[in-house]
Amino acid sequence: MFIDDWGLVLQTVRYDDEASVVHVYTCSHGGVPFVVRRPTGRASRERQLALTPITFLRFQWEHKPTATLHRMRDAHAVSVWRTLNESPSKSAICLMLAEFLSYALRQEGPSEPLFNYLLTSFQWLDEAPSGFASFHLLLMLKTARFLGIAPTAEELRRSTPSLSDEDVETLLTIARGDCADLVTLPLSGADRSRLSAAIVNFYRLHAPDFPPLKSLAVVETLFR
Repeated sequence: MFIDDWGLVLQTVRYDDEASVVHVYTCSHGGVPFVVRRPTGRASRERQLALTPITFLRFQWEHKPTATLHRMRDAHAVSVWRTLNESPSKSAICLMLAEFLSYALRQEGPSEPLFNYLLTSFQWLDEAPSGFASFHLLLMLKTARFLGIAPTAEELRRSTPSLSDEDVETLLTIARGDCADLVTLPLSGADRSRLSAAIVNFYRLHAPDFPPLKSLAVVETLFR
């Protein structure tokens, strides 16, 4: 029996000459890896875009508890972004957050509130004309709350002992806010770099296999 599902594409990696493994955070089962044949022919570009990280999909798939890789069918993008794939700065943020979410959610179970939060947040980023330079800070902090590890002042200081009281308070203020608050957030590029590192340290404290984020440097370069 096939499941009608929603999913957020987190990562696509080469599997062999004809197929890729697509890691998807599904609404019904959380993180699930799918093997997908790489598209060819006239519909190739459209189908490739549907498997781009930070794309929200509708698709069908058959859940087999013993399978290590699953197969999807009738997959199509439900999020038609206007700016995320065109704006270099927004694309860099999405690349960084796709890397972050691929580690944070790959083993995570289903959560409809988390899925809906991610969808509405990226919709906000897609529509925002400006004021989104700190979007990644907000999304990483909010995601922690959905994962049951909402940051506290004590935990932030434990993960980054050099963090100042002002930085701790700034992180907690961001965590309590929403996307609309980002527009007036007075942070410099150096501030964002320092706070990003603290958030990654926080995740590494709670998930020992959580690695440094390679793509974070690209975002920091664009928003200096």
